Amino acid sequence: MRFCVDLVENMGVAVAPGAGFGKAGEGYVRFALVHKPEVLSRVVEKIAKFLD
Repeated sequence: MRFCVDLVENMGVAVAPGAGFGKAGEGYVRFALVHKPEVLSRVVEKIAKFLD
């Protein structure tokens, strides 16, 4: 959950905590890939920067 909150607050990227999808989802995040590939590419770059 903390990772999801930090990611949206610091990078403007929203993901859903996997725990919201049941016990098997704990420790994971869920992405909705609903934007154009160009946008998703920028998001991947933001996430990589956040993880550095």
